[in-house]
Amino acid sequence: MTIFGITLSSIDLYLLGIVGTLAAIVIGAILYRKNKFFIKKREERTDLINNLLIPFNDAIANIEHGEHNHIMIMNAFYQQQRESISRAKAIATKRDKEKIGTAWNDYTTFYHNNAEGQITGQFTVFPNNFEASQQRELRQHLDTIIKHIKKI
Repeated sequence: MTIFGITLSSIDLYLLGIVGTLAAIVIGAILYRKNKFFIKKREERTDLINNLLIPFNDAIANIEHGEHNHIMIMNAFYQQQRESISRAKAIATKRDKEKIGTAWNDYTTFYHNNAEGQITGQFTVFPNNFEASQQRELRQHLDTIIKHIKKI
C-alpha cells in the first residue's frame, strides 16, 4: 500500500495500528486525569460553599420552626455569619464580592437597627404581626446572601 508516496507493508500497517491505539490510550488517560482534577476541584468548592452557608441555613431553620424571635436569631448567628462572609469574599470574584458585600451591608444595617445589644429583647414577646414582618425581612436578607454565595 502506498500512502503519501511511502510504500507500507502489512507489518508497517500493523505497527501503525499499534502506535495509534497506544496514542489513543495515552491521550485518554491524560484527559481522564485532567477531568478528574476538575471534578475534585468542583466537589471541594461545593463542600466549601456548603460550609459557608451553615450559619445562614441554621438561622432560616430557626425562623421556620418559630423557636425564637428575630433578635435572638440574629444575635445567635451574627458572628458565625460574619466569619462566613469574610471567607466567601476571600474566594469570590470581584463582581461576586461586590454583590455579597452589598447584601451583607443591608443585613448588617438591619441587624444594627433591630438586634445589636438587645439582650433583654431576646426574651421579649412581640405582637405576632410585628414579629412575622421582622422575620420575613430577616428571611429576605438571608435568602439574598445565600443566593449570592451559591453563585461563587
